[in-house]
Amino acid sequence: MAVQKPPISAEELRIFEREVTSRLVALFREELRPKDREAFEAGTPPPALVEKFDEIILKEARVLGWRVLLSRPVQHRVAQWGEIVRNGPDLNKRLGDALALYSRVIHGKAKLPIDDWHWPNTKTTALAEIRALLTQYKSEFAGHNAWPTAKEARAWFRQKIEHSADTLRFLNLRRASFFGYLEYIVDSAIAQRLYCGEIRPVELFNGWGAWAANISEERFRQMVSRIGSKKL
Repeated sequence: MAVQKPPISAEELRIFEREVTSRLVALFREELRPKDREAFEAGTPPPALVEKFDEIILKEARVLGWRVLLSRPVQHRVAQWGEIVRNGPDLNKRLGDALALYSRVIHGKAKLPIDDWHWPNTKTTALAEIRALLTQYKSEFAGHNAWPTAKEARAWFRQKIEHSADTLRFLNLRRASFFGYLEYIVDSAIAQRLYCGEIRPVELFNGWGAWAANISEERFRQMVSRIGSKKL
């Protein structure tokens, strides 16, 4: 997420808060079994699920830094840590440590732990979906006199991803992050190649993953390679 400071506009702040919360909820849902997911969506999660969400908050604080604190569910939980959760002091200390790590990573004084990322473990699935999405995009527009504008292309990607939850599950769950990346690269050479149907799936995956993890593409590729080699 490329926002460098909290939005001043109330509307922009609301939109950004929604994007952060969507990211957290998507990651949380991935951790749940079907039965637990039903309890979560019914608004009656057992304590164990709430604790699992705490871990998502702490892990994402390493990636998003201060941005994670803009999410209302996060604000709610942090308030509970301070008032009613028995191990609240420990959770608050861990949150501080996570934010400190984020800052050190940004300043080039530390690197995120390799094992923190779902991305490398889902590279095969992600690439298959990205390839399918880009293939559909090129098939849709290759015969036209001109490629879509950036705004039109993003709208097409959003419509396709949001209406393909079964076939594009990885992208659908991470759509907040994906469209955050598209906003980040707006007007760049990468965006132009994407919207003209020239970008390779692996290039889009690496760029998006590196942006999401707040690390360089080279570091992200190394991370993917190292975890992939451990599985062989």
